[in-house]
Amino acid sequence: MATIVIPVLFLLLAWVSVHDIRTRKIENYVHPLIMAAGFFVNNLSVTERLAGALICFVPLIIANILSKNGFGMGDVKLTGAFGFVLGAYGGLTAVITGLSLMLLTAGVYQKHKKTKKAVPLAPFLCGGFALNLFLFTKGLIFLA
Repeated sequence: MATIVIPVLFLLLAWVSVHDIRTRKIENYVHPLIMAAGFFVNNLSVTERLAGALICFVPLIIANILSKNGFGMGDVKLTGAFGFVLGAYGGLTAVITGLSLMLLTAGVYQKHKKTKKAVPLAPFLCGGFALNLFLFTKGLIFLA
């Protein structure tokens, strides 16, 4: 089943990224689709999945509140879905990877263009998730 789910999940992540760049919005149906795909990607228990979702979701919701909605709730829910799929360790690693990619790329872009425009976060979060899915949950299983 993973032979079908993982490539479809990667396509969904690509679509979420492009859609966020164009509209600055993440549709609400995306998060449950990502979470549902998680059951076919790895064999974590439901407890591990819920712990991962909470550990990834709570810090970002707190950061969003403290920053007075500095980023969208779609991004926050996306991190929770990633934690649900990868568990606590994998989810946090994915979020940190995505945020690091954003800081490196957006910082260089804004310095070069001398602009303070907001940068869509979903492409970076999706990139971090895809990288961690690929590396840590044997995402290459569909090639075997």
